Amino acid sequence: MLGGVGSAGMGYNQNRPFEFGYFLDLMTALKSTTPDERREILSEPWAFSRFLTRVNAPGKQLAHILEHLLFPDTFERISSGTDKGRVLIGLTDEPPAKIKAMDRADRDRSLSALRRRITEERGPRFDFYDEEFSSRWRDAGKAAPQPSAPEDAAVWAEVTSLEHGHGGPGWELGSWLWSPTTSTDGADRYSVMRGPAPGDTVYHLVAGLPGRPPRQRWLWGRSVVAKPFETVSERPSAPGSWGDAEAYYKIALEGCEPLSTPIPMDEIETRHRDDILEDLNERPKHYPYARYGADFRGSQGIYLSKLSHRLASALASPFDDPEADAAPADAGDRRPYTSADAAEEAFIPKSEIDEILELWEAKLNIILQGAPGVGKSFMAKRLAYALIGEADPDRVETVQFHQSYAYEDFVQGYRPTPDRGFALRDGVFLRVCDAARKDRSRRHVLIIDEINRGNLSKIFGELMLLIEPDKRGVEWAARLAYADTAAECFHIPDNLFIIGMMNTADRSLSMVDYALRRRFAFVPLRPQYRSDRFTAHLRGKGVPDEIIERIVARMCALNDEIAADVRNLGPGFEIGHSFFVPGRGDVFGEAWYERIVKTEIAPLLAEYWFDDSDKEAEARHRLLAPAP
Repeated sequence: MLGGVGSAGMGYNQNRPFEFGYFLDLMTALKSTTPDERREILSEPWAFSRFLTRVNAPGKQLAHILEHLLFPDTFERISSGTDKGRVLIGLTDEPPAKIKAMDRADRDRSLSALRRRITEERGPRFDFYDEEFSSRWRDAGKAAPQPSAPEDAAVWAEVTSLEHGHGGPGWELGSWLWSPTTSTDGADRYSVMRGPAPGDTVYHLVAGLPGRPPRQRWLWGRSVVAKPFETVSERPSAPGSWGDAEAYYKIALEGCEPLSTPIPMDEIETRHRDDILEDLNERPKHYPYARYGADFRGSQGIYLSKLSHRLASALASPFDDPEADAAPADAGDRRPYTSADAAEEAFIPKSEIDEILELWEAKLNIILQGAPGVGKSFMAKRLAYALIGEADPDRVETVQFHQSYAYEDFVQGYRPTPDRGFALRDGVFLRVCDAARKDRSRRHVLIIDEINRGNLSKIFGELMLLIEPDKRGVEWAARLAYADTAAECFHIPDNLFIIGMMNTADRSLSMVDYALRRRFAFVPLRPQYRSDRFTAHLRGKGVPDEIIERIVARMCALNDEIAADVRNLGPGFEIGHSFFVPGRGDVFGEAWYERIVKTEIAPLLAEYWFDDSDKEAEARHRLLAPAP
């Protein structure tokens, strides 16, 4: 004990201030929890593991250290995520690609299973750093990656800009991946180009699209790798700074599938924020989202990156999920968009959509509230387009609140500058207000996802007064907290409409401030299993009638039970229909239904009835019971 429990090595010592900062953030997050939640976090290993993901911790060794110190019987005495991966690669038969794609929790669970297996063979007194084990795993994962077989295809992201000439004749998007073999200093910087194998998927993340902000990135489309890389002397058609290279890697692509309308990466990052932040843990620096924090931006010079399963799923959603991040078709053409168009894409009748729009026009601020899967994000964008009268993404801004979000992020605050000073920067809300003031003849919309995850009084500050419908004029202008005394007073224009989204089933979220609640109209969204449009949508996607009948009957019965359990749950915990909205490529049969129930519905029920396992097991059994 006097010698300590282990050594985290030079990396930990060099990064000690950042590890300590991470620890402070963790303790702040822990202090914000309820006593019951805190008791669970500190007494149950996997609850503590999930808690660690609340604070973004890319590469932080302290996450591994704390897990072991608090729960040494569950988590290994290993402070390196890289070493954990090497242990699994060296001592199990799992494919290295699968292990490298695991998040921290998946690796920990796999290590726990490995320890149990070895314990059964030779007893519990061993350590993975013992020579008999370390000699087998220390070099695992260091060898050059072998091409993946088509059945184990990898997923990649091409992060590029048309400003560099990409997309021109001979180098069209989706036709080739092309890079020098070495950087200008001779380093093997583009070795990643040797990784893609035939059958792998490549997503194209592009900046510099015509008619778009020059630095804004868009998900443009995806392709499939046709052949392994070639080393050629041929240069790209417009190579930019690559023109002096003597040799290039060139990879042929096929099956290019561009989106009808490119999706702003900001929207995907907002929608999948929690997954992306959690996924960034343990990831290498050369990654499509290498600047960790609220702003996911690719590092300069990173052209091709291998994606984990989390990011691959996030990028696949606009292609595979009709209720995902994508804007309505032809949004880039700014076509007229009405409540009838919204009703065509949703399962809510036009009459209800008209009522919501009428309420929104009168109140200026509304909140969509509902349980998981009722389509809040999907409906918010459709309602926004219907309100402004056309599918114009330039007039719809999206932001997501979270526990670390503050007034300085949303409204105005000081930010570091490259010369190590500080400068006053406007937040997203001031930018949206400025755009609305300059475009007074048209409506603008701000969508706030997870609005009750933040400290609303702290985030809104003096805006609490100014967002009221009758206080949107210049006569109510007020000076902002950080504004200079010579600066003009600020007011919110009346052509800016705000729509928030609130998850009613998340027990960890605080109640909405009563002062703010008075300034918003609340619109409940309910599951639409009984909707004829939902049934027609499933049938149109090829779901068999017997599966549709089972979904509707069993999910309605389950939701009735949840709604009736007013002591513990209630209507706000009903399970939404989006869980059963088909994705492209699904085979709609028994296996599809059971997969959704086992991997998506059952874990939710386990959280709902965590103190009544018999009730949870009975509900799961009814969902999975054979058809009569």
